[in-house]
Amino acid sequence: MPGLNLKVQAISLSQRIYQVLVAAILDGHFKPGDWLRESFLCEELGVSSTPLREALQQLVHEGLAERIPNVGVRVAVLDTEDVIEIYDLREYLERLAICLSIKRRTVEDLIQLEELQRQGYAALQKNDLIAYREYNKKLHNLFLTIAGSRRLRVVTSSLQLQIEVVMARTILFPGRPMRAIKEHGDIIQALREQDAELAERLIYEHIRQAKEELILRLCSKE
Repeated sequence: MPGLNLKVQAISLSQRIYQVLVAAILDGHFKPGDWLRESFLCEELGVSSTPLREALQQLVHEGLAERIPNVGVRVAVLDTEDVIEIYDLREYLERLAICLSIKRRTVEDLIQLEELQRQGYAALQKNDLIAYREYNKKLHNLFLTIAGSRRLRVVTSSLQLQIEVVMARTILFPGRPMRAIKEHGDIIQALREQDAELAERLIYEHIRQAKEELILRLCSKE
């Protein structure tokens, strides 16, 4: 196959900057509405403006930031309508994933899920919300993996970062992480018993609870 370059390309500087900024947004270092000033970020990260602008543009494309004409780029501010749309899409996709997982799940899958639960409880005992957020992401991604649908994973991945943003906000609510991890345990038990109706209802209620809590707090600030 002449002319085909099969060498693995190293990650670009702009992509590394993008990953740093995503982590800073998810960790709450940059909050909704915070301006991502080029001069500040170039100095803080020790980079030039060109790769930084490419990274900022990717953030805008992914919906994590928004560009205000003649002003600059800021972390996206999610209103109630945005939250409802993200959660409604997430609910549909994860309910489908759980339904597909019921017959496909293996003993090994259940062991992996229980190990993640152990990691989640360990993170809560240490009050390590960053580790808890990582556990939460891995658990929901494992549901997708067990479902075994490549197309479902592709569709979900297009919303992944926006889903992570709202998840990162809800785990800051007092008591929500403990409630959520217990809900995860109930979902896993339904998978173990291969109770499709119960599993689908539990994942629906799990997502609905998080949505309602976030909407309540957004409305209280308006």
